[in-house]
Amino acid sequence: MVMNELTSDGKLHAYELIGEGQKGGYLVQFNSDNCTVACSCKMFESTGLLCRHALRVINMKNVTKLPARYI
Repeated sequence: MVMNELTSDGKLHAYELIGEGQKGGYLVQFNSDNCTVACSCKMFESTGLLCRHALRVINMKNVTKLPARYI
């Protein structure tokens, strides 16, 4: 999976994640102030589980403990 940073203003970061062989990607937004993450696949909103796209960004940002809202 390829990750490209689209924008960053210091606390708000946007990434595009594209899997091998895929034409389109997923937009993941990460807020480093409150450690929130949102993905365009909306898996967390629909199932209550973080998707692999969001987890990849969280891992890349060196977040070692998930906030309670994601557990």
